[in-house]
Order: sequence, then C-alpha cells, then structure tokens
Amino acid sequence: MAVELLTRHPERLARVVAHEPVLVSLLPDAAEQHTFFSQVVSTFHRAGVDAAMAEMGAGCGEERGEKPDLSGLSPRMLATLSRVRGNSAFFLGRILGQFSAHAPDLAQLDASAGKLVPAAGWASYRLRLYRPAAWLAERYGVALAEFPGGHVGVVTHPREFALERGELLR
Repeated sequence: MAVELLTRHPERLARVVAHEPVLVSLLPDAAEQHTFFSQVVSTFHRAGVDAAMAEMGAGCGEERGEKPDLSGLSPRMLATLSRVRGNSAFFLGRILGQFSAHAPDLAQLDASAGKLVPAAGWASYRLRLYRPAAWLAERYGVALAEFPGGHVGVVTHPREFALERGELLR
C-alpha cells in the first residue's frame, strides 16, 4: 500500500521502506504467482482458513535460520496476533486476491524511486515474498535493505526490526 501511495502522492512522503511488498505482478513469472495466490483463495472458500493458511505457508517457502521463539511475546502482542488470526477469513476472502494481483504504475514509481527503500527479511532470502523487493532493488540500482527475521520480522524480532527501520527512515 505504501508503494501505491508513493506512486499516487509522492509529495506526501519523504521515504517509503517497502518490506517484502507483495508486488508479484512485477516478477517474470507473474502468471505463476497469481495462480498460486488464486489457489490459496480458492482453498479458503472450499476448505477454510486453516487449509488456506497452510497452503500459503507451504507455497511461500521455508524461512532460513532457526525458528523464532515466540513464547516470550508480550500480552499486548499476543492479543494483536489473536486479532490478526480472527481477521484471517476476511483477509483470505476479500483482500489477498486483489492485493496479490496489484501492479503499480512503474512510470510513476520510476519518477519517485529515490524515495523508495526496497527491504526484505534475512530469513526470507529468495522466497516468494522476498523476490519483489529484490526486483525493485535491482531495477533502481540500490541495495536491498535487510531486516532481521522473515516476512513477519516485526513480530518475531520487534526491537531489532524497529531499530533497522528507524535507521532507514533517518
């Protein structure tokens, strides 16, 4: 969403850190990517949230490194995760298909590319949601900013993630 805001209203933003944006439409195998996400949505409608989330997890790939220990999450973060889980049906049924099919206007994005910081999680290296960020970094000739953790590093490594984001925004 931040990348789209940058394309439409660049004057409102100083910098956008795009952490693993789901811009699979930019990839050379975009049709395959769209098929994957469409299948996840179909699985949701046919078999429910758990089946769709399992399919999405398997299809997005195994993150490298040790699995994060989530046992020490704060009560506030646990409540947030519970709310996110409660919103999964809405996400899968109404958002994922459209979200994953979106293609930004590259001419407009090119004009504001100096404000864009493509970023990905270390643990996501070469996985499905890492690839669009890597594509953007290559297109604009900039280094891909690397965050701790994977796609949800903000949850698994909140302190380190926040410090890295702060540095990039400065």
